[in-house]
Amino acid sequence: TQFSPWGIRIDNKASFNENSMNGLYNGGGFEIQDESSQISALLSMAQPGEKVIDFCAGNGESTLTLASMMQNSGQLVATDVRTTQLDSIAIRAKRSGAFNVDRMRFDYDQILANYRGKFDLVFVDAPSSNLGKLRQRVELKWQIKPERLETYHKLQTRALFAAAQLVRRGGRLLYIVQSPLQSEGRHQVEKFLSRHGEFNVVAPKLLWQRIAGNLAGYFDGPMLKLGPYIADMDELSIGFLVKNG
Repeated sequence: TQFSPWGIRIDNKASFNENSMNGLYNGGGFEIQDESSQISALLSMAQPGEKVIDFCAGNGESTLTLASMMQNSGQLVATDVRTTQLDSIAIRAKRSGAFNVDRMRFDYDQILANYRGKFDLVFVDAPSSNLGKLRQRVELKWQIKPERLETYHKLQTRALFAAAQLVRRGGRLLYIVQSPLQSEGRHQVEKFLSRHGEFNVVAPKLLWQRIAGNLAGYFDGPMLKLGPYIADMDELSIGFLVKNG
């Protein structure tokens, strides 16, 4: 695709699904993932041999992309509060040949005891309103209520705080929300930085130049913005933080 070195865009979605290419799909030849999610993984700069944690792994889309970037070396931990999602990751990882993935049900005390200050990269695709998917799920506009949004704000604050404890000196923390709202993106990162002086933000313009060169980008304070105003992709807000060495 225009921005992802791994992406292939299928124009006729109606005639394409996993079943239409069973052999290739079951052999781990491809996964379905939005281009914006591929870009967020690309920006993480995950390297072979690193220690990486996918902190809110969900069903493992980003986990598999990170494993590919790491060339199946190093350690990649996928954690989530839902065991069903972790079971899905196991199936997908086996199918794709990702053998460096360790699954762990999220238990903050256990993770902190085992991994405090250990990870080169902490990848946080935080729980959010998912309003960045409005082009595909217009019903979200009416489903998100103020009280539900406040719940997401609390989860995002906790996720950032917890993730920060796992980053080694000189390590990276990538914060992503599938939302255009400042309250879920910019305000969360700014609040975090005000409380964690040991972290610095990488200018979003520099992030954008890594993948798009001199093409015009979209930014909101410390956040890089991706979305349908750039290409045919969902909307994400991305903050890249580095812990002082």
